[in-house]
Amino acid sequence: MARRECGESLPLECVRRLIQNVNGATLYYEGEATASVGTLRGLLREMGSLTGRKILVLVTGGMIASDRPGVRPDVSDLGHQAGREAALANTAVYTLHIDVSALEHVSAQTAAADRSFDNIARDSVLLGGWLDQFSGEAGGTLFKVLAGSGEAAYDRILTETTAYYLLGVEVGDADRDGRTQEIQVKVKRRNLTVRGRKWVAIPTRGKDATGTTPAEASSALSTSSLAPSAPRLATQTPRPLPRDVQTLADAFERGDWAGMERGLAETKDLANLVTGFRAADRPWPDAPRRRAVLALEIGLAGVRSNNGYARDEGSRLLAEYNTLVRQPGTGDVFECAWLWTQAAGLEGAVRPSIAAVFIARALQRCPNEPRLNLALAVVTEQQWLRNLQTSPAETADVTRRYEQAMKSPETEAEARVRNALFLYRLGDYGQAIGLLERPMPPSPDTYVRYLVDLARGKLLHRLGRLDEAEAAFRAALATWPGAQSARISLMTLLATGGVRPEAAALAEAVETAPDAQLDPWWTYWLGDARVYPDIIARLRELTR
Repeated sequence: MARRECGESLPLECVRRLIQNVNGATLYYEGEATASVGTLRGLLREMGSLTGRKILVLVTGGMIASDRPGVRPDVSDLGHQAGREAALANTAVYTLHIDVSALEHVSAQTAAADRSFDNIARDSVLLGGWLDQFSGEAGGTLFKVLAGSGEAAYDRILTETTAYYLLGVEVGDADRDGRTQEIQVKVKRRNLTVRGRKWVAIPTRGKDATGTTPAEASSALSTSSLAPSAPRLATQTPRPLPRDVQTLADAFERGDWAGMERGLAETKDLANLVTGFRAADRPWPDAPRRRAVLALEIGLAGVRSNNGYARDEGSRLLAEYNTLVRQPGTGDVFECAWLWTQAAGLEGAVRPSIAAVFIARALQRCPNEPRLNLALAVVTEQQWLRNLQTSPAETADVTRRYEQAMKSPETEAEARVRNALFLYRLGDYGQAIGLLERPMPPSPDTYVRYLVDLARGKLLHRLGRLDEAEAAFRAALATWPGAQSARISLMTLLATGGVRPEAAALAEAVETAPDAQLDPWWTYWLGDARVYPDIIARLRELTR
């Protein structure tokens, strides 16, 4: 893979970038897998309330998981967990893996792709290996559907589930501990396929497999209609939130945003806090939006951290909720607002290798959200800036993404000025000034208007059009009085032009400016992070 992406010489900087990108994608896939399996486990728990043997047929396009121990994305333990849930629910799981990797490899749309078939089999294993393990532990099996709609697989499932053997074993008192235990079923006859659960739950005396007494079960059944949307069975003991996470949740619930943010900032073990939130039962079962916003704030705190473990856990948490906030079809208003807020937070974290993965997938859900297009362009430029060496293709990619963001009236002005400033850094002053001198829709955002005038001044100065440059810098100061970057640019221009008194006055103003006086240029590299406080406040209000 490294030679395919970086060439035979394997330049160190390219390999480093490749590792960063792969790590970011891996964290996303692990989080997405956790969310998907969590949803499946919730379904299995609900099926446990039904009596008798159940059959669950899972149809999927696959789930990326490593086929080597200890290599990421590592979701092997999730298979054991889901298998145990199936055992508790007395449910056999059959999985249909719709595997189109071979067909896609030879399709007309991939005419320029690698025509080698060497990796197709392994790609199939990476997508379906985990499903095979899980289905086997849940008493079923995996069927690969390479073409068609899987009629043969459905016929086989119907044949296998028409009848079954119910085996009984003698259980000693020492086995009655309520835990799931591994079992094996073997037959002496050859050439037979045996399907059976690999886990069995032996309840303690007087309780069923979920740890509930008959009286409790009767009470739960009689009141089940009162809470049909509960994600866990009433008979199961919830896993409480850790104390530090509960403190944050309590502050969030009562609207003490400052207290919650202070708690996140002052925690001594952020990685453990994020892990605790992921491992415990989700708070507020009847308020999924509130839960999603709290998860967003905790996840972004982890990504911003300098602790590598906290960053990884924060990335996994965000990936989980990228899945959990989804609604059928394209993203709804809340999902797209949640994804844009996430993008703004990731821009401010300046973790472009992580941010690019999340924002690209957010665009798939909300393709009509122009701020996401601009956010992807910003993090692409962030990544370009952090690279010691860049290829022409990477440089062109930054420009291409800004041009895509320029197509929307909402983001055209900001995307155009950012593209112009990028070209300015490349030394292409002519093309850059052309972007700013073409007719542009007026922006209601003073931040953007200031950047336009500042960028025009810098470019005109480079091109020797000094009078126009001076006018542009003065316009920038009129838009945002006291901005130091415009003051210094104008001061330099006047000093070189011999206008010493005004240049000296500007220099004194820069030196005596109060610390609280803000300059838009200081947050330029952080993209929408400048408006993050406003959009997270609006998102919080949607949860009240």
